[in-house]
Amino acid sequence: MSEDIEHNLKLQYHPFVYNPTESELYDSVLAEIEQLLAKNEINITKHNLPQRTTSPKTIPSNHFIEEELNYDTVKLEYEANISYNQLNTEQKEAFHKVIDSVLRHEPKIFFIAGHGGTGKTFLYNAIVSYLRARKKIVLTVASSGVASLLLPNGRTAHSRFHIPIDIDELSICEVIRGTKLADLFIATDLIIWDEAIMTNRQCFEALDRSFKDILSEKGDIPFGGKIVVLGGDPKQILPVIENASKAQIINASIFRSYLWKYVTKIILHENMRLKKIKNNSLEYKELSEFNDWILRIGNESEKINMIPETKEDNDSNIVQIPQDLLLSTTGNKIQALIECTYPDFLSNYNNPEYIKK
Repeated sequence: MSEDIEHNLKLQYHPFVYNPTESELYDSVLAEIEQLLAKNEINITKHNLPQRTTSPKTIPSNHFIEEELNYDTVKLEYEANISYNQLNTEQKEAFHKVIDSVLRHEPKIFFIAGHGGTGKTFLYNAIVSYLRARKKIVLTVASSGVASLLLPNGRTAHSRFHIPIDIDELSICEVIRGTKLADLFIATDLIIWDEAIMTNRQCFEALDRSFKDILSEKGDIPFGGKIVVLGGDPKQILPVIENASKAQIINASIFRSYLWKYVTKIILHENMRLKKIKNNSLEYKELSEFNDWILRIGNESEKINMIPETKEDNDSNIVQIPQDLLLSTTGNKIQALIECTYPDFLSNYNNPEYIKK
């Protein structure tokens, strides 16, 4: 580490020839170790490491807050303007509700619901760009790692908030008051939590208790007065609980949380993916029909047949799959599936254009 630091110091002073002293390198290494430990909420003084030869010249800054403020505001302002002009009426209404709440410091919980294609992620990104361009701290998290990749500087909720893996009705997040991470949460203006439907309600309640502790909020204000935007599609997957019944799964969802009574619901209906395709094209017709069919199943308006031997079990139904979505074969089913998904793969696997498609 000292060799790397010495190299960087010499580059910093170039074209002047600069040779740092041993004590300067010694202190620089300790400072870097201290910063690395601090990122993981570890205090350097508790690990029997030597002291610096000189006292730090400045008060150590909070790297968590610095990271959330270190954005190109000019670029974000430009992106926010472009995104805003592309929002539909429902998205703009949701945008203004969230932004007004943040700018007026009005504690609220929003739940943005909409099926796939209604532009929830696009809306989040527009909100984030607008607020970060104004030096507001926005924490973006999702219930899964894949979903978090779609958010700017997104993280999983468990990683960001240190939510325990083994959780119960009394759990709290592993964040200590007075730490740099706690200070970040105090300075945060908005939290966006995507795919919230997939998360056990106890995670939200643990975060609620932790924020009330960190912010010294003992009243009924949820999340200690922080503004939170939750998002997801209620028709999609609920929290996964091994060997659980329907009642247990629903009870674990946020709809059964004491926080739900504070939620302001915003529903997006318009499918924005379809708007990108020409109305009279075959692709538009196919996607539109598929979208309507999926929605009919979710809304329970699609024709379904009860399984004869379990007529009393309302959870066991048969939905008729359209013929154009079925793959029929009398041979090896796995092989037929592979050939349908990757046609002529053996003769094209070394063709980059084929692979890209």
